[in-house]
Amino acid sequence: MPLRPLPVGLLATLAAAAVAAPAGAATPGTIAGTVPGSLPAKARGETDLLVYSLADRHVAAARTLTRSGRFSLRLPAGAYAIRTTIVDRRASRPSTALTAASLRAGQRRRALKLKVRRRPARRSARAAYEQESGNTSQGTAVSVEDFSGATGDWAVLNRGLTDMLITDLVPQTEKCKGAVVANSRDRKAIEGELNLQKSDAFDPATRVARDFIKPDVVVTGRLENAGGGLDVTLTLTDARSGEVIATITDRLSGSDWTTDEARLADKLARRVCRQPEAYQVAVKVQATGEFVAYRGQGTAEGLVVARAQNGDADTAPTRWQSEPSEITWSGVSFVSAGGLTPCVWTEAGREGSWVVSIAANGNGTVTVTTQGLPGAKVTANAICAPSPAPIGGQAGPSLAGLTPETFTVPAGGGTKSLSGSLIAWSSSGTITVRPSAPPG
Repeated sequence: MPLRPLPVGLLATLAAAAVAAPAGAATPGTIAGTVPGSLPAKARGETDLLVYSLADRHVAAARTLTRSGRFSLRLPAGAYAIRTTIVDRRASRPSTALTAASLRAGQRRRALKLKVRRRPARRSARAAYEQESGNTSQGTAVSVEDFSGATGDWAVLNRGLTDMLITDLVPQTEKCKGAVVANSRDRKAIEGELNLQKSDAFDPATRVARDFIKPDVVVTGRLENAGGGLDVTLTLTDARSGEVIATITDRLSGSDWTTDEARLADKLARRVCRQPEAYQVAVKVQATGEFVAYRGQGTAEGLVVARAQNGDADTAPTRWQSEPSEITWSGVSFVSAGGLTPCVWTEAGREGSWVVSIAANGNGTVTVTTQGLPGAKVTANAICAPSPAPIGGQAGPSLAGLTPETFTVPAGGGTKSLSGSLIAWSSSGTITVRPSAPPG
């Protein structure tokens, strides 16, 4: 069910009290209140709060509530959307609501009631049996999509299990500097809330600029009723390449199924926080050689996969190494200098290969070391009138002097600028590092 956007009047009331403050303000504020009504017991379900930052849609806080429904959230100043989800096996689908709230530095917002329109319990029946601005941060961003396949008393978990996993996942991924971001369903709801900021009734001082975090890993899953319980299969997919990174299976059963869910969330968190089995490293550099009699230019590109050199099923890898790989050139050209007799240029040869090694630093970053890039070059032969004899081995575009050869990026990947200047040669470009499923 699509989430209903909040009335403009409610957003305006919440926003009018807020004063713009950076998300990392020194004095956080507090939002406290209750979810009114009767909440399900542990054996029947769970009530979760997910607090999304309206600015970048990351989950700023997550809580599982007791049956009292009381909560207290300590948050940086900013604008938030609080998603309340009640998963009750007596209902066919979860009961959800989204509430907007703004917070000034040091503000204590009390007695907030997160009202949720409850879905009616099912009648008795026979059982039937996956950031936009380019900014990067340390760690891995993950989104958990809704599930499918469960029927009968377990059908509520097709959507309810999503929020339960996210609630348990948030504090664990924060330890490895990761982030849980809104899935495709919640993203649409948050976009709706951001659009409401354009209203004249919304305090302009509290408006936030959209800069959504892009997930690195998308979790999808399949549920299947089996013997009074539920078999769960989670699939972790690289959001950029579409490669399947891992598959996790588990089972929810009996009156203790919420404990089984917590165990499943722990497995998922350990896999998300685990260092990747491989990194893909791509380089692209524009290179020029400026000489007295001519100019040579071209684009150098390279792609390697650095595979894990240690680690096993229980221990994450900390070192990765690639095999040597050739540097390829495109758009190579040689042009005689103006005022001189034009020469006929033919490419004589290309040289250059590179390797990459990567080491984990233990703080959410990795150190990348490249070898061989400055040695990549192109040479040419020239025939210049009036002599018909070719002049061989003329220097062309080269990556001579290209730096840095060692740099640090977040463990979740990143891009580094490269540049070089040595005598007649100059170059500039980028090198991009990203986690990847190891090729077969």
